Amino acid sequence: MTVAALAGLWYNRVSPQTIAIYMTPDEFRHRVLPTVLASWERGCFCRTPGFLKLVSFKFEDYGVAPMAVVDSEILIAEIIGKRFPREGQLTYGVAERVQAYRCPQCNARCQATYEDYSISMYRSFVLFENAPEKASTGIYLVGLYGPNLVAFPKVHDFRLAVDEAEFLSALIGLSHT
Repeated sequence: MTVAALAGLWYNRVSPQTIAIYMTPDEFRHRVLPTVLASWERGCFCRTPGFLKLVSFKFEDYGVAPMAVVDSEILIAEIIGKRFPREGQLTYGVAERVQAYRCPQCNARCQATYEDYSISMYRSFVLFENAPEKASTGIYLVGLYGPNLVAFPKVHDFRLAVDEAEFLSALIGLSHT
C-alpha cells in the first residue's frame, strides 16, 4: 500500500489494518456513492436484503474484537444520518450513543448505534424494525477494519465484491453502467 493510500485511510478514519480493499474509502465516495444516492432518491433500500445486511454488521456476532465495515460506515452516514429524520432524543449508554430514525420514503423506523473505541476506531450499525430477512452474505468494496487482523477471517458471511457492478446489484439491485 502506498504512502498516499495510507494517508487516505487515516484521513477517512480507517486503520491501515484493513482487509480485501477493492478501492479506498475516497474512491468509494467518488465512484460508487453517487450511484447509490441517486438510486436512493428514486426509492429507499429499507426492505433490500443486501443493504440491511451491510448496515447491520456487528462484530459481536462473530465473537471478535472491535471491527467495522468501511462501506457500511459510509452508507450509514450518507443515507441514514443525512437523509432520515431523527426521532426522539439521542440516548447515551456506557460506551454507545443510540438514535432512532424514520425513513422519509417508506416510514420504516430504525435505530442506529454509534460507538467510539479510539481516535481511529469507531463503528456504527443500524437495525430496522419489522425488516425482511437480510441477505445471507454481505458484499463490500472497501473492506473490514479494526485492530486485529487475525479476527477478520471469522467474519464468514461478508466478502469482497468482484467489482462495482456486483456490489451495486447486491446492495440495491442495480446494474452499474
